[in-house]
Order: sequence, then structure tokens, then C-alpha cells
Amino acid sequence: MVDDSDCDHLLGKGLIIDEQFGFRPAHSCPQQVLRLVEYVSEGFETERSTVAVFFDVAKAFDRIWHAANRHFTFRHERTHSTRRLIRAGVPQGSTLSPLLYSAYTNDVPRPSSSGVQLALFADDTALFYGNRNRSTRFTLLPLQRAIDELGQWFRKWRIEVNPDKSAAIQFKYARLGAVLGRKSKLSRLNKRTIYKMCIRTVMTYASPVFAHAAQKHYIDYRTPTISKYMKDASKRFFDIAGSHLNALLRAAVDYQPPHPTHLIRRPRNVLTDPPDALTAAVESLTTSTTRMTDLE
Repeated sequence: MVDDSDCDHLLGKGLIIDEQFGFRPAHSCPQQVLRLVEYVSEGFETERSTVAVFFDVAKAFDRIWHAANRHFTFRHERTHSTRRLIRAGVPQGSTLSPLLYSAYTNDVPRPSSSGVQLALFADDTALFYGNRNRSTRFTLLPLQRAIDELGQWFRKWRIEVNPDKSAAIQFKYARLGAVLGRKSKLSRLNKRTIYKMCIRTVMTYASPVFAHAAQKHYIDYRTPTISKYMKDASKRFFDIAGSHLNALLRAAVDYQPPHPTHLIRRPRNVLTDPPDALTAAVESLTTSTTRMTDLE
């Protein structure tokens, strides 16, 4: 049986590795995602190609071995099945299940290859690595070594990986302006395909939900615009990350954002971007209203 004191011991005494961001106080999924995004973004600046491999663990909470003398029985109306021994798995639906899984997998091997990064969010596991050498072979060798080490660990603890839901992705910086511009040698058909896949899908996501709302409906000096709200939330997010107890997260945001006009942008650029026209109008309205109130 695990009680609150056991949870405090695991989470508060540094017994869970820093790479694990799942179901821990002050360790959120967006913070873990930020590590990868910042690493990839830095690679765009330094012409470093990044490859990430994402592993999906099949039936993660059902694969945990344990020595507890636990049994289960099935009830249908007034009839019960015979009792059976539970040889693996954590309590279904229990809030402790993610914590127990984190403790069970806490000996996951850190990559021995220099530069390969490990990222965990409970049972979601990722390895990522970047190399400035333009040859993919030099990028894949250290990463493959880390994959082999992780694979051996999976087999040792009988953790099954779902290959259909796992993926390897290579991140490359593409300047779509040059690809789609007048001087591009791509055919119109290919340009149209890139536009539909990479640009229009992002710009129009959920647009039917918001397209009916005129801009004036957002101009309420008591409520910040979405852009202002997101910028304020980003400031809080990066302030927390910059002073976080986890050194991996602090290192991810320890840089000066490129100038707003730079071709490469990093997540923290949102803090230095000038306000959009709508936000500027709302702030102007707020200032004018405040002055009128003071005069009264």
C-alpha cells in the first residue's frame, strides 16, 4: 500500500529522474515538449539536423511486475468467478498508478552516447539527437546506440512497444517563401500541394468556430485579447521554466531569443514580439478609459 508519505518521499527526495515529467508536481507535459522544441529550434539556428524517435508503450500500466499478493474476481449479477492471482499491473483507475509506473521504470537507461537526449512523460518515451554534420549517417549512429540500449531495457522488464504508434521524425528547417516564391522551380501543382498541407491547414484550423466573430466583439477593455492572454501566459510559463528546480528545463530556456526580424524564431520570441493591431487598439482603449476615470 502506498500512502501520501511514500509519494512525498519519491517525488520530494529526488528519487525520480529529471527526465521524467509525467504526473509530478511542477513537471507538466508542455514543459517536456518545450525541451524538444527548444532543441530543434536551436538546431535550426546552428544548421544542426535533429532526429527524434518516439516510443509508444503498449498497455503500460498492465505490464508492471510486482510481488504483492493481489487477486481479482469477476462478478456478474450475483455470481462470482473463482479468484485469480494478479501477477502484473497496477490498480486500475487509481491515482497512484502513474506514480507506481514512474517508480517501476525509474532505472530507464540514460543514453551513453554523448549528446543524445532522453525525455519521458509517464509511459511516453522519446530519444532525440542532433548533429551539424550533413550526413544522416553520423546523426543516426549515436541515436541507434541509444535505441539499442533502450530496447534491451524494454526486453529485460518485458515492456512491449507498439510499433504502429511509434515514429521517427527528422526535423529540418524549410523556408517556404523560397520554395513557393516566383523564383522557385517547383511546378504550380507542387506549390499548391505544399500550401494546402503546410500553410492553409495551420491558418484555418478551427476557423469555422471563430470566423463568425467580428473583431469588434473582442474589444472589451475588461478582457484581454487572445494574443495578449497568450503572451501573458507565455511570460508566466518562461518565468517558471527559468527558475525551475529541474536543471534540464532551466537549460532549455537559457538563451537570448533571436531578433524579431531574424529568419529563425524560438519559442521565447513571443515575449519580445510587438503587440498585434487588435491588442494595441484594446490597450489604447484601456488607457483612454483609465484617464477618463482619473479625470472624473
